Amino acid sequence: MSFALIIAFTTTLALGSAPTPDAREPLTDLLDRFQDVAHDDSKTDDEVEDSGIQKERQAMATAIQAHGAAAIPPLLAMLDSDKVGVRVLAGYTLGDIEGLTEQHLEPLIEAQRQGTPWVERAIGHIGTPRALAFLTEALDEYPSRHNQITGALETAGGKGALALTESLRAPKPRKPAYVDVACELLREMKDKASPAIEPLLAVMAEEKTHPKNQVHAIRLLGCIGFLAQPAADRLEQFREKTPRLKRDIDLALISIRPELTAALFAQQLRVEPTIPLLRDLAKLRQDGRGAGGALVELLTHENWEIRVAAVHAMGYLQYTDATDLLIAQLNDEKDWRMVIVSVEALGKFKAQKAVGPLERVAKEHWYPFVRKGALQAIKVIRGEATYTEDPHFPSEFLHYRFSVDDTPNPVEPPFVPGSDELSEKDLKPLKYPMQVRTRAEKGWRVQNFQAEPGCGLRVANGHLLGTNRGEWGGELVHRSAKRATTVLLKENTRSIHRIGGTLVAVTGLAHLSSHRGMLYRIVPKGDSYVAEPWRALPGSPKVAGTMEDGRLFISCAGGDVIVTPDGTLEMSTRESRRARPVKPSAP
Repeated sequence: MSFALIIAFTTTLALGSAPTPDAREPLTDLLDRFQDVAHDDSKTDDEVEDSGIQKERQAMATAIQAHGAAAIPPLLAMLDSDKVGVRVLAGYTLGDIEGLTEQHLEPLIEAQRQGTPWVERAIGHIGTPRALAFLTEALDEYPSRHNQITGALETAGGKGALALTESLRAPKPRKPAYVDVACELLREMKDKASPAIEPLLAVMAEEKTHPKNQVHAIRLLGCIGFLAQPAADRLEQFREKTPRLKRDIDLALISIRPELTAALFAQQLRVEPTIPLLRDLAKLRQDGRGAGGALVELLTHENWEIRVAAVHAMGYLQYTDATDLLIAQLNDEKDWRMVIVSVEALGKFKAQKAVGPLERVAKEHWYPFVRKGALQAIKVIRGEATYTEDPHFPSEFLHYRFSVDDTPNPVEPPFVPGSDELSEKDLKPLKYPMQVRTRAEKGWRVQNFQAEPGCGLRVANGHLLGTNRGEWGGELVHRSAKRATTVLLKENTRSIHRIGGTLVAVTGLAHLSSHRGMLYRIVPKGDSYVAEPWRALPGSPKVAGTMEDGRLFISCAGGDVIVTPDGTLEMSTRESRRARPVKPSAP
């Protein structure tokens, strides 16, 4: 439909409609100016869409919205315009207009399917079961937390919570990613999610419910949290009748019943410790102290970040029984993250006996981020400062992934590639078979492909090869002389080096504002190798290379560092970059 026809059609509809009392400009006049405001012919469609809702467009949307229901038919007609700017502004305006009903749903659905942004909000405002069911199906197709679909469901409140529940009645299981998003939505809805409690219990108990959707219903009850206490007794009864769901129900009860929380957390941590589980325990503060013993046990866990998160949780729980243990952790030379979380836990304990060791850390630790943390902890212990809380607890709990330090006089020293390091030309024929999960029309599928290494090193029995695919992941592999491939590590691998007598892989990932990095030591095992965590880096590596004296320079998201063959780390400065005698490597 041409814009001229749209205007003719919509003007006829509007003439007989009186604007609301606060409307300042007649609807016909606004429609006459709509195309000029909405679309800039000097820009491409992508540029128009990327330009967003600027001041003039916002003013136009507000003025038209003041006309209420009378403006809906012309706006719906504009969703069919051949001008992308017109479609975008029409969708945006419909998102917050009064008077939308079920009869307006079909053109909004069609516009959403065609990719017109903002119309999801309008569908959410309609709020009928059919409208909200469409949104949940759209969310299941593309599960993502921060978008117009989740915003619309959250705005719908209790109706949105019911729609998420009803979606579990589908004959096929919902995707885990979809349930992850639904869980966050119910948490943020708080008391508005209460209408979903009884329906979720019903979905859980119905025999015709798909077994995986039963598990999802139980999980979503846990996501509602304390407000779902009326469901606790029936969850326990269902647990006795259905042993296969015992673990899932226990996890839900952790969030619902505070008096059971610490014991259930400890039980789950001893079975399958995860970062989200430790974060949720930490959020309980002192109510979770009963799980402190399980946290101590995790200090020997093979996953270094599990160890770090366990210590961090101790601080939130005020588990002061671990004071001496955490003072000992201040001596950790391999993982600066363990030191910073121990520092903060001791500060939260107000542990006077830790002041001396903290003063040493504040003076001697190689990483300024840790030194600053130790100074802050000392002030907190002495009553001169307090810790501020981030309103978004997941970010606060993982704040060490956001570490930063401005390296003074940042300089990338000249690199001297070792004779065994592979050039880009050397790497080209060394592709190796890998598998990757990709999105398909129905869920996920495994795809085989030939990975192209981005770095490599010759070794006695073949090559060590590394790949970095960003958020899609990467790996470190050993490709033997007979072309047999062994995956040593599933981490983005930036580079591989031989420093002293140690084979080292530089790995890490930067995603949004968080970042992490790790050096892995590669050691022979049988006919191949294994990769062991060696030293934690201050964030994801950007550049790495061997210096003239055999030390390793790494520019990281959290600061530039130099690593000696014996594993000592120091910040990169003009002084530290001066050549030094080569020292032997150490374990």
